[in-house]
Amino acid sequence: MNFTSEIFLFYFLPIILFLYYFVKQYSLKASYAILSIGSLVFYAWEVPYYAFIILFSVLVDWSVVKIMVGIQSKSKRLVLLLVSLITNIGLLSFFKYSGFFIENFAILGNALGISSINSINNSLFNNIILPIGISFYTFQTLSYTIDIYDGKVKKARNFTEFLFYVTSFPQLVAGPIVRYSELRSQLFNPTITRKNIEYGLFFFIIGLSKKVLIADSVAPLAELVFDKAVIASGIINLLGVIAYTLQIYFDFSAYSDMAIGLGLFLGFRFPQNFNSPYKASSITDFWRRWHITLSSWIKDYVYIKLGGNRCGVFRNNLNLIVTLVIFGFWHGAEWTFLVWGLGHGFAIFVDRYLVRGKGSVFSILRRFWCIFAVILLWIPFRATNIDGAFMILNNIIFNISDLDYRSLFNVSSKIEIIVSLIIIPTGILISLFGKNLYEMKKKLSYISSLYLTVLFLVSVLVLLSRDYTPFLYFQF
Repeated sequence: MNFTSEIFLFYFLPIILFLYYFVKQYSLKASYAILSIGSLVFYAWEVPYYAFIILFSVLVDWSVVKIMVGIQSKSKRLVLLLVSLITNIGLLSFFKYSGFFIENFAILGNALGISSINSINNSLFNNIILPIGISFYTFQTLSYTIDIYDGKVKKARNFTEFLFYVTSFPQLVAGPIVRYSELRSQLFNPTITRKNIEYGLFFFIIGLSKKVLIADSVAPLAELVFDKAVIASGIINLLGVIAYTLQIYFDFSAYSDMAIGLGLFLGFRFPQNFNSPYKASSITDFWRRWHITLSSWIKDYVYIKLGGNRCGVFRNNLNLIVTLVIFGFWHGAEWTFLVWGLGHGFAIFVDRYLVRGKGSVFSILRRFWCIFAVILLWIPFRATNIDGAFMILNNIIFNISDLDYRSLFNVSSKIEIIVSLIIIPTGILISLFGKNLYEMKKKLSYISSLYLTVLFLVSVLVLLSRDYTPFLYFQF
């Protein structure tokens, strides 16, 4: 199920909120049970077996922690932690990475004259379906177990509370990655107030409009360049890259806003996950603003655990590279994501030298480098393969003078391409200069209520007039 689907907006959300508000008056635990069941229905709506995978992960971590808190032996606690790590990372690796590694082993095997690996690849791993959201809830449950092991947080009060913490539908599929320490006190007493509901409406409706009116509107031009690869014009390829730069920005920003809005409806304040990253003054600043909860998770549980910057220059750089490789591979089992991660590692190295410079000139250089590197690296991130990324980059560099605009409109989706071109300037202005929701006044007046109502109705009408478009981060 999707936040922008008819079944969610007009059936699931009203029903689940009504049941939650009604049951919560009598039993908080029962209300969490209602939300957990509803969240599992939301998650497994299209592929029912997804529910069994997430329930297995929940049961393992709940059992591990329940045993761990009653044991003083550090070695036994470490064994239990390893059980959680191996189980969760094993599930993630099987569903997300097994096909990639077997495919590449098969390529290597063919080069060495070993054909048996190829038959294994064809018979077993090509038909694996990646459960949506598995990268998110795996990191969420792992943070719980690791924090319990480190003594940073107390365990969940009961299984129902823990089940809801992991399966909560607002952030289950694409974040934010909420740590239990950030939610424990709120789970004891979720605060449903008029102010929170007003803020929730503000976040949800603005997020919906970002997704429908901007992200989905520029998507056809990005798809034309990246998926169809039929246009050689450098200008049009560049426009396609810019379109994707805006699409992923507004698509992920929309999901983050809507998730936080839904959390407020339930009485919870989820952590900010998106903070105008295209306004970043440097690459380092970009990663403080883009997918904040994932960046923070990898910094705390990978980079710092490896030693962070507390060691020599070589080890620090190695830790950074390993961290960014994991960051890239977290998004998908493709060489394109590895290139994207390593590319950002290189960009950060350059960034560190630029930061040493003082004055407005270096400030402008850092800003320019940030925008240039981010846009450039979206090419391998979005491309279907490395060859496709090189072809687009080649077209932009060597065919930039090709102004064959007729080929742009010689497609079946001519109207959609025109809409994309119209929306691009608006998207650029908002992403570079517009205020994000945390910077806006969110108190509802008559004028703002009317504005949100019109925006919601327009977004729904546009949504119903188009084919279903899932959020981009569903694939990760």
